[in-house]
Amino acid sequence: MMENKIIDAIKKRYSSRTFSNRTIPKETIGYIQDFLGRPLKAPFGSETSFKLVPTRMTGIKDAEKIGTYGFTKGAMYFIAGKVKKSANCFEDFGFVFEKIILKMTELGLGTCWLGGTFKRKDFYKILDCREDELIPAVTPLGYSNEKKGFRDVVMRSLAGSDKRMAWEELFFREGKPLGKKEAGEFKQALEMVRIAPSSSNNQPWRISMDKDLFHFYIKSSGSGKKDSLRDKLKRMDIGIAMYHFDASVNTRGLKGEWQMDDNYKIPGLRYISSWKRRGYDQQKEGRKV
Repeated sequence: MMENKIIDAIKKRYSSRTFSNRTIPKETIGYIQDFLGRPLKAPFGSETSFKLVPTRMTGIKDAEKIGTYGFTKGAMYFIAGKVKKSANCFEDFGFVFEKIILKMTELGLGTCWLGGTFKRKDFYKILDCREDELIPAVTPLGYSNEKKGFRDVVMRSLAGSDKRMAWEELFFREGKPLGKKEAGEFKQALEMVRIAPSSSNNQPWRISMDKDLFHFYIKSSGSGKKDSLRDKLKRMDIGIAMYHFDASVNTRGLKGEWQMDDNYKIPGLRYISSWKRRGYDQQKEGRKV
């Protein structure tokens, strides 16, 4: 069914680092270019732009390893994106880029988030970046090798990609672990957040459920300074989690919107944003929105 495509894509997606020499059909390339050219709405309104980059047409020496320090092999294309600097540009980039990543998964293509293992200078000219624009991440693109290569096995093991935290470590209600039954119709969306990708599989997101509101936080480890690479990666991670939640609830007809409110700050957690179900107050609680 159409509404289950995003859920299927979230479940199927994995990081591909070795690619086959199978050519992507021209009609698929055309669809991807059209999709990347569409305006992709971000929760905080940051301006983003994305481009399909043919690896062999970059003009960069040893193009197969363009900007990746050899962590990927055989990709015929990359998707690179830029975002205008703003207070929440990394969260917005993570949200929008994950939408693109999952669309590529729907098309049967392999991808891999590269946020800390690529040389950005290789892409600044290609994307014609201004001084007020950043390139937070790129992804190789192609058909994954059916047999996982050495890179895939090693990197997946190092990242702990097959392990995910339990519900009680990630989701809360009134300061206590949130049970799956308590999550009700939002259970699937929260599970899609739980299995979302993150840098080094850190899963920095924490979510507090408050009736018609879901508050999103970043778990502070105390080891990453603000605006450090680790901090920026966490902010992209929370953007990925926000997209998984947003897209998943939409499949169930649960429409909502993102909002910020300083009243939801919690010690030890960095408040990012809240998702509020549209119209829920009147229908379930008899309150005014």
